[in-house]
Formats: sequence, C-alpha cells, structure tokens
Amino acid sequence: MNIRIKALCALTLSSTMSSVLAHAQPELDVHGAIATGYIKSTGNNYLSGNTLGTSNVFEVAINARTSLSPEILVAGQLMARDYGTSDDGRMRLDYLQLDYQFWRSLAGSAGLRVGKLKNPVGFYNDSRDIVFSRPGILLPSVYLEDTGIRDLLFASEGAQAYSHWESGPVLSHLVLGWGRERDATEEFERAAGTTLGGDVNIDHLLMAQWIGEWSGGTLRTGLSYFGGVLRLRPYAVTTPVTQLDADLWVLSLQRLWSSGSLTAEYRLTDTSMVSAGNRSKSKADAAYVQYRRQFDLRWSGYARYDLNFLDRNDRQGYRAQHLSGAPRHTRFSRSHVLGMQWAPSSSWGVFAEFHYVDGTGNVRAQDNVGRELERYWTMGLLMIAYQF
Repeated sequence: MNIRIKALCALTLSSTMSSVLAHAQPELDVHGAIATGYIKSTGNNYLSGNTLGTSNVFEVAINARTSLSPEILVAGQLMARDYGTSDDGRMRLDYLQLDYQFWRSLAGSAGLRVGKLKNPVGFYNDSRDIVFSRPGILLPSVYLEDTGIRDLLFASEGAQAYSHWESGPVLSHLVLGWGRERDATEEFERAAGTTLGGDVNIDHLLMAQWIGEWSGGTLRTGLSYFGGVLRLRPYAVTTPVTQLDADLWVLSLQRLWSSGSLTAEYRLTDTSMVSAGNRSKSKADAAYVQYRRQFDLRWSGYARYDLNFLDRNDRQGYRAQHLSGAPRHTRFSRSHVLGMQWAPSSSWGVFAEFHYVDGTGNVRAQDNVGRELERYWTMGLLMIAYQF
C-alpha cells in the first residue's frame, strides 16, 4: 500500500510539473499513467499465492521527452510495477534513450538510438508498459507474460539503427539492434522463485524487426527476431557452467478497420543448452488471434484465442508425461479470452477481462507449491487506469 501511495504522489507531482513546464519549456513533454487492478482465479493460483483474489496488481509510469535539436531527441521513463509474485513494485528506470535522426526527407528517414532501449518484438512488446496501448490487461502468451522476466524482454542497454521508407505501395519500418552484456541474476531468481546458486549473465544480444504497412496502414505485417546467450556460472567452482543459446522469432499480421481490428501473431523460441558437455535442444511456440470491436467512442470489446506450447514437438504433453510422470497439461495452455474496455474520457479507462483456460503451461509452479494443478480453470481481471 505504501508503494501505491508514493507512486500516486509522484504521478500527481509529475502531472503538475508537466503543466508548468509546458509553459516554461514547450519542447519538454511529460506524460504518465497509473493503473490498479484486481485478479481472481479458480483452480490454480495465478500472480498470487491463493485463489481468494488479490488487488496486488499495480503499475505506474512517468515518462518525458525533449528535443536538444531538430535531429536529437532524449526520452526516458520511470516505472513501478507490482504483479503478484512476478514483480515487486520497485521504482526503476524502464528506458532512457538518445535518438539521433541523421537523415530525413520526403522519401523516408534514418537514425541511431543509444541507451537503455525498448526491444522491438512483435506489435506490442515496446508498448507493453501502458495498459492503454496493450491488446488487453494481460498480454498474449507470444510475449511470455507469465515467465516473470518482463524487464529482460522489454528493454536492453545498447544501440539501435532504424529507418523508415516508402517503396511503391509499402511503407517499411526497419530496426537493427545490439545489447551489451548484463547481469540478469536478480530477474531469473525472481522468475524462478528461488536462488540459483550462481550468477546469470546475458550477452550477444541481437534484435531485428521489419514491419510493412499497406493501404495507409490498414494492413500490417511484421517479422521480429530477438536472441542472445545466457550463462549460469555457479558459485561452486566444481560445478560446470551452463550455457543457453536462445533465438526468438515472431511473425505478425494485422488488419484494421474503422470499427475494429483483427490481429494474429506467432512466436517460435529455439533454444540449445550445454551443461557438463551435454547438449540438448528444444523448441517452444505460441500463437494467438484477437478480434477487437469498437462499439462507440467509449465502449470496445475483444475476443482472443491464445495457444502456448512448451514443446512444439510434444504439443499434447504425452512424451513429457511418459518421461517425467508430470501431468501432460503442464506442457500447454489454450486460453479463451473475452474483454471489455470503457473509456469515459481520453484520460480514464476501465478494463475487464475473463479467461477460460485448458492447460497449465502458463501457470508458475512457485505460486502453486504443495497443490495439484487443475487442467481446466478460469480467471477474471479488473483494472482502472488514468493517463495524462
């Protein structure tokens, strides 16, 4: 509760400052958003240690941007996020970037960004920080929402080159990026719910994304790549280092109408792990299709079918059950999602979401210690948000 009060005070202060600065320094833009929510699940614990319901769902973001010259832009954001056991609500630097646009013409533009940068993966990874810009309260499984490593996927410290250009009927957007080596021990220990007995480092981070727009942006397609090398170095010198090479690909497609949209995305994650001289490979995938309908200026609704498989070669889980004895439903999840949004003004939003789930591949084991997971379960979420 203290975190929420402090965050609300910070947001109120920033809102007041933005009004003052808008008159004193017109080139400085300050914006923010605050959201608080409630979640209730049946059958399995999700984002909490019980199924009694929790209001421990909260996020606040404060961002600012200013132009140092017509070609140079600086932007950054502070964020506090409390999502049950997956995030602890501490205020942190979400991103901070220096953007130099060295070429701009009627044909297109190109530039370079450096700093802590948003990773362009799929349509929504770089806008997942604000509920107003997400496709729902919870992101689809394509974005690994339930893994607890949101920080690692959202932003990386490094550099990105970008360009926009028009060729015939297609407007293309291209981003190529590199991320420097970083210590990710804290994030992975929080995701695992336990200490790992060593340090986790991530390096060789590479990312790329191309998005094409047709017919004035009413048809969009995209291909994204995000990959790197993860190394677990145990504190015990006699224990070998474990190395994990991961490559993540996302294929995106979207059709927009004046009254709604249809979006579909597919993710393939290819991993190779080496430990004590033994090598193993695996492939996981996820996909969703979502239809959104704008009923009027205030009301909109959406329906989503979301698939998540921890092993694309064992999507029903029979092989894993035979090898480990674990129920096969722990290897997949199939979610049916219905959502509504009411926007009484451009600043306020009320969001509601219901999930009916077959499978527990999206359920965190550390939230369900000592209990048997149920294959069929439901979840309801409610969120109220304000932005300025």
